[in-house]
Amino acid sequence: MIKNKKKPKDHYIPQFYLSRWTTNGSLFSAKYIEHIGKISWTPRSPKETGYERGLYGEVEKTFFMPLDDKASKIVSELHDQGITSLQKMELGEKNHDMWAKYILAQIIRVPKYVNEVYRIYNQSGIETGAAINQLPSIIQNKKAIKDVRSLKWLFVKIESNLELITSDNPIIFKP
Repeated sequence: MIKNKKKPKDHYIPQFYLSRWTTNGSLFSAKYIEHIGKISWTPRSPKETGYERGLYGEVEKTFFMPLDDKASKIVSELHDQGITSLQKMELGEKNHDMWAKYILAQIIRVPKYVNEVYRIYNQSGIETGAAINQLPSIIQNKKAIKDVRSLKWLFVKIESNLELITSDNPIIFKP
């Protein structure tokens, strides 16, 4: 897919997720610089990292942003419950489905996988624009949602002075 600076930033790592790991509104973004063999750490706001321009098109606004907003509210509700130790997540029926969709989106919306979906569709003669519009259907697959819902979910709030390292693929999925 051709990238263009005029295209909007499509966040494959939701800003609400990244904002939970900030200090003074910033987090450190790492980039491996191959020709010198080192990692460069740069402070960035959640808005300035975890995105690729033009990755999803309108699907960012119509599907991913509302999904991220709902997932953010679920996380905030769990956080506000004052959990101080390991606790099973009690989400309720509606939120359980929404959480499963969010987790599936985190697996699929990474540029590597999105571009693979586009490649497969293109090989079948389907244009990238049509493939983009299939992302919500892929993520909302009923069998996949049922499988994710069958998992046990725990919410843990840990007070620590240790730092967290996450990645541009925060959910590693290995079937």
